[in-house]
Amino acid sequence: MISSIDPKVVKRFMRAMAVVGNKHAQRKEAHEHLEEHLAEIKKASSKKKNISKDDVSELHQHIKNVIEAEKDFAGYDMNSEEKVKILRARLAQVEQQLEQEKQKSALQIANYKHTIDDMKRTFASLKTKLIELINEKRERERKLDALHERIQQGVAMPSMPQPPITGPYGELLSGKMKGPLS
Repeated sequence: MISSIDPKVVKRFMRAMAVVGNKHAQRKEAHEHLEEHLAEIKKASSKKKNISKDDVSELHQHIKNVIEAEKDFAGYDMNSEEKVKILRARLAQVEQQLEQEKQKSALQIANYKHTIDDMKRTFASLKTKLIELINEKRERERKLDALHERIQQGVAMPSMPQPPITGPYGELLSGKMKGPLS
């Protein structure tokens, strides 16, 4: 039976028992201090018939200690309501920051989309202009090739007949007239 007990469970149980025992000891100590102080006040009041302010404030402090020890022992945290208020305020603040970040992110996304659209329009116009330039270049090359072809055809043909030279020096220039030097 003992061998079937998980050591981790036993360790947690023992730790919890130690915590409870410590809280119980603190509670008992606070009660004892309160009882001792009350006994001192009773003794002093029977002799003097007057209780000092220090004794009263010390009594209040002992009572607060007893109350705190009782709360610890019971596991009650009086500040839990305050902690909940603080946590709710912090949650509201974080939600507000999150909303601001969402808005900021949405604005950045809109700006990026606008920039992308501008870039698309710019690239489209560049593409159109580039296509126009390429077409113009092809047309120039085609015309240049046609001109080159015409020039080649003109050079390859036998000499073309030349119109007769007329005028007073026409015979001289044509080589038909012989001058004094010939």
